[in-house]
Amino acid sequence: MEAARIITGLPIFTNTEYLYRETGWERLEERRTRRKLQLCYNIQNGSTPSYLLDLIPPTIQSTTIYPLRNGNDIIVPFCRLSLTRDSFVSATVREWNNLNLSVRNLDTLSKFKKAIRSSISMPIPRHYSYGPRKLNIILTQLRCNASFLNYDLCKVKILSNASCNCGAPCENSHHFFFDCDKYTDNREIIFNSLNWLPSNINIDVNLLTKGSDLLTYVENITIFKHAFKYIKDSKRFTIV
Repeated sequence: MEAARIITGLPIFTNTEYLYRETGWERLEERRTRRKLQLCYNIQNGSTPSYLLDLIPPTIQSTTIYPLRNGNDIIVPFCRLSLTRDSFVSATVREWNNLNLSVRNLDTLSKFKKAIRSSISMPIPRHYSYGPRKLNIILTQLRCNASFLNYDLCKVKILSNASCNCGAPCENSHHFFFDCDKYTDNREIIFNSLNWLPSNINIDVNLLTKGSDLLTYVENITIFKHAFKYIKDSKRFTIV
């Protein structure tokens, strides 16, 4: 995960879930699942040796004369032990049955690969890469609750006290953007700069650090511009 930390600028104490989310990388577990599903697709379509086909149980529909809603699902083998339950056949059959029937019935392997990749991967919003590197890193750290604010440092035992220099008991992202008395003038500037936002968009920490799916790319980077200015003018973080 060191490469992900270098790319994102997130510190070593960042939760790995945030590293995967910020980079869009697949977990090894997800990659293995995708490979198993691809092999199962080939088995189901007769593109593998027969000894592999013999490993996969029949469909539920093949065991009855009555039409069933889940008739196209493969029978999941009974497993008494968790070790057996996690074996290739049992685990793959469960993942296969979880796929939408339209995905299972795709006519080419390339289409199937594309479908399962898009269902697993999480696209990264384009505006996340916008802005000066250092300011972008600080905003990313705030977004991932891995900043150098006292609360985030206190959570990972780097500091013993989460209080802010202004006297508030907790210096977290919300306090930094919305409550701290030290940045009252800066806060007024950023709020006035965002008065164009539609009424259904709330100005909160998520908006300032993540943007909104309801807004365009240009609107989101406009929000980020003002967030960058607030961060820089506050002088709370070291910006070289």
